[in-house]
Amino acid sequence: MGIIQNIKKNIIAKAMDKRKAANPFNPEYSDNFQLPPDAAEDQNNSHYFSVHDLKSRQSLYMRLALRGGSAPTEVWFVYRDGDGTVYMNERDHISKGESIPAAVECVEGGKKLRFTYTGPVKKGRLTDKGYVPDGNSGDTMVELDGNFSGLTDTFEFSRHMATEPVARALSREKFTKEFRAALSEHHQVHYEQSGTVTGSLKLGNREIVFDKLPAFRDHSYGKRDWNYFDRYVWLVGLLENGDFIHNSLIRYPAVTEIQAGFYKTGGKTLCVKNCTSMDELPVTGGVPEKFSYTVAYEDGSVRRVSCSLDFTVPFVFGGGTYFVNEGVSDFTVDGIKGRGITEFAFNADSSRWTRK
Repeated sequence: MGIIQNIKKNIIAKAMDKRKAANPFNPEYSDNFQLPPDAAEDQNNSHYFSVHDLKSRQSLYMRLALRGGSAPTEVWFVYRDGDGTVYMNERDHISKGESIPAAVECVEGGKKLRFTYTGPVKKGRLTDKGYVPDGNSGDTMVELDGNFSGLTDTFEFSRHMATEPVARALSREKFTKEFRAALSEHHQVHYEQSGTVTGSLKLGNREIVFDKLPAFRDHSYGKRDWNYFDRYVWLVGLLENGDFIHNSLIRYPAVTEIQAGFYKTGGKTLCVKNCTSMDELPVTGGVPEKFSYTVAYEDGSVRRVSCSLDFTVPFVFGGGTYFVNEGVSDFTVDGIKGRGITEFAFNADSSRWTRK
């Protein structure tokens, strides 16, 4: 790092630390956040719940993203049973005025939330070529009632992430008026938490009971312009020993690559110092079947992570300008097994995927 960049990094770090001290995170407020009635279409309030049974290989995730103005609500429901059958909702954009099949309720801020989905889903299957929708199957009615209980503290990235790696990434860019404006305009609250889910899933004539299955949740609100992203990688694993690993790699027009993340173990939170770049991972427009990466943490520890894809579901946003590939993968972190999400998302303009 050159002298000028180091000076810029120190200035940015001081400003970030000052902002963190002046704006402590309030999980009670954030878990109860609602979009104001006059919110613009690019305003987003998104809850995401992800449940994974490491033994039976069941996985479930649900996303509810409310948008301002006349923008449609974004809803995901995906369930993979122990036999490899996948059920998912066919309509993931719900127009204003239509009934929304999903709901999220804050029971106790920062600790307990309830999430539900009631509606039709389509069935598919896993093959050696991945997930294949069953075009001959009709709708299956689903009733999901899940109760999330947090086991760790919430981790809000703009407050709890280590300052140095973010300041380092920002210091590489030209510190112009437009650059500062872009950072401010696209800032959003984003936090995650691991825990357990208890509840039930009525799937046609079957009822599946969840009893304290490993889970995590994600909540974000603020501006969300899908076309502003060049691409990103979101990797979240729940490990068999109770540890929780997260890594995010994000590329915007204003920033070449932001690396963020944490590792929660034994009541401690280790923040990412640096990790494998997104340009060193396979760039295919989808989720790689197998890949590995390395993460260094602030305490000096290093962890090596391998992921093996089970299945992936594609989602399209921004009127076809952005594609999110939601993968469910098996994780191995220094020999410890786990399961979780490998989400690889790309702008429709492939020229924006790589930048040196």
